[in-house]
Amino acid sequence: MHVPTASIDAYKTTEPWSGFQTFMGLDGEVKKKCATPIISYSNGKLNFDSETEGAVCQSTITDTDITSFSSNEVQLGVTYNISVYATKTGYDNSDVATATLCWIEAEPQKEGFTEENAVAQIKANPLLIQCQANQLHLSGAPAGTPISVFDLSGRLITSRTANEGETRMSVNACGEAAIVKVGERSVKVLLK
Repeated sequence: MHVPTASIDAYKTTEPWSGFQTFMGLDGEVKKKCATPIISYSNGKLNFDSETEGAVCQSTITDTDITSFSSNEVQLGVTYNISVYATKTGYDNSDVATATLCWIEAEPQKEGFTEENAVAQIKANPLLIQCQANQLHLSGAPAGTPISVFDLSGRLITSRTANEGETRMSVNACGEAAIVKVGERSVKVLLK
């Protein structure tokens, strides 16, 4: 569809024109954008999926626990911050999807810790937290677990009890950092 270059985004998002596959601006063809990836976790693996067929996901994963300390005690959070976007030749890169992956203790006790192996085995459940379009998605929290979201000043934004599978919560704090408390475990996340 040939449209004024400055109006292409409006045509892409307005019916019936949004149904066209290719938009041509007065300056030439405008590339379609890759679909934003969806992040999931299962069986020890992160999975990234874009609805754009053949797209390759580019990810960055950081661990806030890896740093240097000068104290006699270090609180480990085992938290990974994930960002990913999709790319494909002939397409613009997708928007960046972000999520936080952490583990919440299923049984807060140290099992198998001995001086010989110096390793504590703790049973834990993986928890994936993702925020998109004012919706907080949590997967992995056991059903019935209380979930609360606080702003950085400690004010309660919203709370809910976890469902079986994925729990969704409305949050009107996009672009801000927040504290998500799942049971007794708290995680700092960026709401996007």
